[in-house]
Amino acid sequence: MGSGGARLLPVDDPLLAIAHRAGFAGSDIGAAELFESVEDIVEAVVALCDCPSDITGRVFSSLDLIDEWGLSVRGLDGLARV
Repeated sequence: MGSGGARLLPVDDPLLAIAHRAGFAGSDIGAAELFESVEDIVEAVVALCDCPSDITGRVFSSLDLIDEWGLSVRGLDGLARV
């Protein structure tokens, strides 16, 4: 391959490939720790759909919002996650 071409990483886990590209490969941070679960994101979005007007304009991280508001994250089956 010539210079400037794409480099393919033979990995079974897509999160590892992303972590490698982001520069976290070989660090103490696991690839899964870099991402929020779909359930976490959805719980935060649903909470923001019914929030007070003084919340408008703030920037949130899903996990921080869940902690700050004391939300219970549920799976797609409706059961609380452990």
